[in-house]
Amino acid sequence: MAHVYVTTNETKVGIEGGRITIKSRGETVRSVPKQTVESITVFGNAVLSTQCIQFCLINGISVSFFSGKGKYFGRLESTVHNKVEVLEQQIDTFRDPQFRLELCKRIASAKIRNQEVVIRRYTKEQTIKLDTLIKDMKIYRNKVEHSNNAEQLLGYEGMAARTYFEALSEIIEPEFKFSGRSRRPPRDPFNSMLSLGYTLLMYEIYPKAENEGLSPYYAVLHKNYANHPALISDLMEEWRSVIVDSTVLSLVQGHEIKPEHFEYADDSQGVFLTKEGLSKFINKFEKTMNRTSRYLLYDQAERSMRKSIQEQCRRMRIAIANEDVNEYAPVIIR
Repeated sequence: MAHVYVTTNETKVGIEGGRITIKSRGETVRSVPKQTVESITVFGNAVLSTQCIQFCLINGISVSFFSGKGKYFGRLESTVHNKVEVLEQQIDTFRDPQFRLELCKRIASAKIRNQEVVIRRYTKEQTIKLDTLIKDMKIYRNKVEHSNNAEQLLGYEGMAARTYFEALSEIIEPEFKFSGRSRRPPRDPFNSMLSLGYTLLMYEIYPKAENEGLSPYYAVLHKNYANHPALISDLMEEWRSVIVDSTVLSLVQGHEIKPEHFEYADDSQGVFLTKEGLSKFINKFEKTMNRTSRYLLYDQAERSMRKSIQEQCRRMRIAIANEDVNEYAPVIIR
């Protein structure tokens, strides 16, 4: 399936015959068979034709809009996958305290374990401090797995997250050093890539959860509040380090991206990828999403990351429908 990214201003995305076309100043720069398109992601001032919009809505194709600097604006949303019965099941099941706590434990524990693996994978030189931080993460993971309530669990998960980002700051190349997570706006190049990657990941998962009839806005781990797709944040947790952090670390540690691929906002508030940097990031992100693995525990099938996420969303729906948390096995990398 094709995942189309539009990163050039003054570009028009339309349909000609059986193909989706991308034109810049009247010249076709790319075209793909329309039946193979799964998503369209637009950065900057591109225009989608009415015919293209209608085709995407009818066929449930995800379309997301970003500024040229990677700020998320919104998405084109179809209502073809809304299923009231699944929503009712989701609300009823998530209100069960035991189901809720056990599912939170599975998600948070898998997230921390995957973070531990990523740190080890990208560590070039082990230090006493790094070894201590990894041990601390294991302690927090054990605390998460034995938590008695959601508040306690979230406290330990937060401690593990701070420890993880401290460990990340120990292993990355000196020119990309950062002092912890910063958002809205990201204040250094490393955080800039993390923020963009997490946003892209969120809107990879969103339509897959929606296609299963799940409400993106009713969750177990994250708080439910207006305009926040909390369930997608839940589903993202075990994938963050597996997909986004690994992509960013690979770019940095492999010297594929450099400080000159970033620019500062006019008010010095925030750091963003240049056009060339954005292209490098998207290419790497797509390679990660298309990479195959056997991470899912349901069977030994080899799937791309996208197919694995799709299966995870399906399993979440099954767990909800059967009111059985054991139907959902979190992603754990090795």
